[in-house]
Amino acid sequence: MHRTDKEVQDQGWIDTVLIKALFCHLAIPGVDEYPCLIPMNFVWSEGRLILHSAIDGEKIRLLKNNPHASFAVESDVDLITNTNACGYGMRYRSVIGHGTVRFAEECEEKNHLLKVLSEKYTSYPVDDFSLDALDHVAVLVITPISLTGKNSGYPL
Repeated sequence: MHRTDKEVQDQGWIDTVLIKALFCHLAIPGVDEYPCLIPMNFVWSEGRLILHSAIDGEKIRLLKNNPHASFAVESDVDLITNTNACGYGMRYRSVIGHGTVRFAEECEEKNHLLKVLSEKYTSYPVDDFSLDALDHVAVLVITPISLTGKNSGYPL
């Protein structure tokens, strides 16, 4: 990271940002010279990023071909204004990580992970999913091999 004065390695701080962020940007290798970047809902649970998707489509095909992924999340984003355009800036907390995507296959695991993901956004307990619903959803699990936090404009 170029701005090492903004780098955060504290795992508690990183966990807080990952829990608070509402969506992530998932970057995966594309089929040509361009990477594929996808905004997705997610939940940070037990040191893993949990995402869900349709069971087919370009993202799934690309991940089955090459499961390496990077991701970025942001929270507390705020514009800093100034009377001089060069004085503008942003306050934010962010985390960038990368790892390998694993597809949850067992219905019990998929059900548990989907409940954890759903409860992040609903804020109430979610019932078990039907077997039919579980058959029609892919659950992606990323256990990061690296995580780096960045804090700009906020006290640590």
